[in-house]
Amino acid sequence: MALIDVAGFVADLKNHAADHGFHVHDERHFVETYSMRQSFEVDLHPEDACGGPLEFHFSVEVDPRTMLAFEDALIPLPEGEEPEEKFQIPLSFNWSLPPLPHSPDLLLLATELAGLGGPDLPVEVSAIDSFQFVTDPSIRTLNVVSTPHPVALADARAAGPTADGDDQAARGSYMDTFRADGAEDLFLADDRALLKLMLEGSGMDAESAEHCLARATDREALTGVLNWYRGADPGDADGVGPITPPTLYIWSTEDIALGRLAAESTADHVTGPYRFEVLEGISHWVPEAAPPVPRLDGIELMRRVLKKEKDIQVVVLTINEDDEVVFEAFRAGALGYLLKTS
Repeated sequence: MALIDVAGFVADLKNHAADHGFHVHDERHFVETYSMRQSFEVDLHPEDACGGPLEFHFSVEVDPRTMLAFEDALIPLPEGEEPEEKFQIPLSFNWSLPPLPHSPDLLLLATELAGLGGPDLPVEVSAIDSFQFVTDPSIRTLNVVSTPHPVALADARAAGPTADGDDQAARGSYMDTFRADGAEDLFLADDRALLKLMLEGSGMDAESAEHCLARATDREALTGVLNWYRGADPGDADGVGPITPPTLYIWSTEDIALGRLAAESTADHVTGPYRFEVLEGISHWVPEAAPPVPRLDGIELMRRVLKKEKDIQVVVLTINEDDEVVFEAFRAGALGYLLKTS
């Protein structure tokens, strides 16, 4: 059971509002499937003026990383001792008012409201004047593991073998097999022997390979996996423009599928801030890869990158659906968690 009963807290707020002349007009509970973030929203109207212009809205945003970090900090503490005051769950209250002939001074109002909670419940209040047009774009970042820019990949494939023997066309030839009609029968034959050979031959460890094979035991399941590659048409690179947001690209030297030429040429297709990190001696399966000492799995890699780059946001894309791994990814700073089979 969670140490914080957020749903119970929201229920208490609704009861408190009902005791003071409001009724619940609408309520919503959202769960973001890839990140496990939760949002509770409640709309309230005055009991005697439901159809009027006055509205009251409150919301609670729950980030699982905050909850897990709070539990990790609280559990080992002696009874009665409290953890550091660095764990926050945003609780927002919004009033919607009709146009007023004499609007209040929002800055003064915000200053007065900020003291309502007193020292035991610090309140952060924002005073907002709304305008018709929004001109400030959001700031986004892109983080890529292994896969180069589509145009860089297409150019490397067309360039043929380089002086050092890098041949992207040969590296990517396996995709033609994956996209071919009847590939399901080929990979299911002999208890998926060819698929196992390709996984382990490309650098995947035996345990991870067995986990993949366990999810491809029949034609229907394997079709879902192969459609991932069938949807990747090389012609899709035509017309793809440059990458404009800040970008981190991680490539590994032992990647059997994606060569150095395509990886290094990606820089020519990024106009925003760009960082290229090369992992020596690691296979194509970067999230699952593990040097002997220390073990550098995908979560540890993410933890190290986020330690250096505070503004980077990471969404984990993996085959691993173990709950403990999911929670560990959030603890390490992941924004979301997606299964390749979803």
